[in-house]
Amino acid sequence: MTGRQRFVLVLLLTAGFTLAVDFSVLTVALPAIGADVGFALGNLQWIATAFALCAAGCTLLFGRVADLLGRRRVFLAGMTLLGVASLAGGLAVSPAMLLAARAAQGLATAAVTPAALALLTTSFPEGPLRERALGLNGSLMAAGFTAGAILGGVLTDLLSWRWAFFLNVPVAAFVLLAAPRVLDEHRPDRRAKADLPGALTVTLGLLAVVYAATTAGARSWGDPRVLLSLAAGVVLLGLF
Repeated sequence: MTGRQRFVLVLLLTAGFTLAVDFSVLTVALPAIGADVGFALGNLQWIATAFALCAAGCTLLFGRVADLLGRRRVFLAGMTLLGVASLAGGLAVSPAMLLAARAAQGLATAAVTPAALALLTTSFPEGPLRERALGLNGSLMAAGFTAGAILGGVLTDLLSWRWAFFLNVPVAAFVLLAAPRVLDEHRPDRRAKADLPGALTVTLGLLAVVYAATTAGARSWGDPRVLLSLAAGVVLLGLF
């Protein structure tokens, strides 16, 4: 593995690990956030739901966009959005501002994740090097989900829950400064079509299914809104 490849690996793994941490970093901090920002107890779940809806529901759409516009371009745009959204979340003074920041973080995750995976694959030749890189990526992503909850608790106890957002800002800045120097852009397929109706259908279907799954945790699987969302998601995904 060359020095350039090592740096590319560190860069992409750093981005992926940060996104994985963001999934769970606020879990322990929810009570503190509710008291500080003014969330009603029953609405705290939306801090996690807003992120999950956008991250899970829009990943396929942004993966297609990356193929059309360029993976490095979408990766950098996603990291920019992550930095801005994290700064806004750390400065949030109202529930609406915090939810908007979490939704934007979710969209950033949906943009960066498929683009980073594609860049990781194309940066290493097929064989042991690529397999090692993908294995490290999977391991760090899994570790990030667990580390997020621990890190969120430590930050909340020692500093403030706001630092769970602020920590993303220097990470995003580092990636944005370094990535253009070492990441090569693939040539977008100009002949390909966006298939916006299909992308919109699958995105709405995934959003409905994720909404049903997250809402069922707070209510029940028998709740009419959960059943309606689940049915709508199944129908939309079936149409796709």
